[in-house]
Amino acid sequence: MSQPSVGRGSVLTLLLLSSMTVMAGATISPTLPSIGKVFADTPRSDLLVRLVLTLPALFTAIGAPIAGGIIDRFGRRPLLFGVIVLYALAGGSGLFARDLSELLIGRAGLGLAVGGILTTATTLIADYFGGDERSKVLAWQSAFMGIGGVGFVTLGGFLTDVSWRAPFSVYLLALVYLPLVALFLPEPRRSGTGEQVDDGRESATGPDGSSEALTSSGATASSAMVPRRVLGLVYALGFLGMIVFFALPVQLPFHLQAIDDVPATKVGLALATMTAVAACTSLAYPKLRTRLSFPAIFGVQFLLQGAGYLLLGSAPSYTGAFPGLVIAGAGAGLLVPNVQLWTSRLAPAELRGRVLGGLGLCLFLGQFLSPMVTQPLATSRGYGGMYGSLASFLLAFSALFILGSIVRKNRRPR
Repeated sequence: MSQPSVGRGSVLTLLLLSSMTVMAGATISPTLPSIGKVFADTPRSDLLVRLVLTLPALFTAIGAPIAGGIIDRFGRRPLLFGVIVLYALAGGSGLFARDLSELLIGRAGLGLAVGGILTTATTLIADYFGGDERSKVLAWQSAFMGIGGVGFVTLGGFLTDVSWRAPFSVYLLALVYLPLVALFLPEPRRSGTGEQVDDGRESATGPDGSSEALTSSGATASSAMVPRRVLGLVYALGFLGMIVFFALPVQLPFHLQAIDDVPATKVGLALATMTAVAACTSLAYPKLRTRLSFPAIFGVQFLLQGAGYLLLGSAPSYTGAFPGLVIAGAGAGLLVPNVQLWTSRLAPAELRGRVLGGLGLCLFLGQFLSPMVTQPLATSRGYGGMYGSLASFLLAFSALFILGSIVRKNRRPR
């Protein structure tokens, strides 16, 4: 596929757009306890307040595959302009919401916008770049999302100390990105031939040699095949990974206040530390990818997250929680670039928006369901016990993936 030339302005614009997905949750994470106090008299406020953070993920999961179908059919830019405006209006509605119901309606609209933005931005990266360059830009994307998370979480903590509504004003900054999209993101040229499906170091048909595939109507088998089993595995790993990861931004503010009563500013600093470490790990992903297969990287990710959660669950104080946050953050930084690169390698050009939209559905559905999985654990075992239970799950998965990768490597002809 011949594409228009793109430069640094295009890359920077794509990275800025990607950071908007983190802004959706990170900005208000430190203010959750304050929102809980304001609406304490609302029935089931404990769950509803947590949904303020995670409800956008449900609507992102709904919006991402729809956005993928739209951009495959009508192009990338038209949808992108619309969802940026929706993002600013829906996100900023928290400045005026009178109750939790109105707050949650605005968060639902924000989620639809995020689904369109992330799917389109990631698809454009796959459109504009290929091979090692694509791996590098996807790693930059994850790192930039992490760096943005540091800034937005920290800013959210400071603004929360002013007013619980103040963090919602940050969403209005999205309107600044409209001229950047107009200037630096040309519409990709589209052809009917697509690209060869390739998953990098693993066979696109999977370890068992299965060639069961999805095909687009009228597309050639060589260019439009998407292996169901491998893609299903990647989707499932992204889904589970986000459930486990979001135990940090959803439950950490309450865990820290339970073990060592701290202000929102310090909660924001703790979350910012974790996201900064995750950003650094994302930057190291391309080099790690040259040495390890996709499944082996998942093994490393689960190992680091499991060890981090184990330390976090037993932390006696605010300061004592930081070693666990750093180690867990190092693992978390590998999740998004690994699933995105693997998925983009499996997707032919003519199905790229839909396949990556499906990944977005799985990632954000996991994000939405995270409090529904972790809150019962926190209620029955306490926050420390919840993190300990998740650590056991992660370490078991790590052993499975690492041992599987070793066995598969030893079976290869020398």
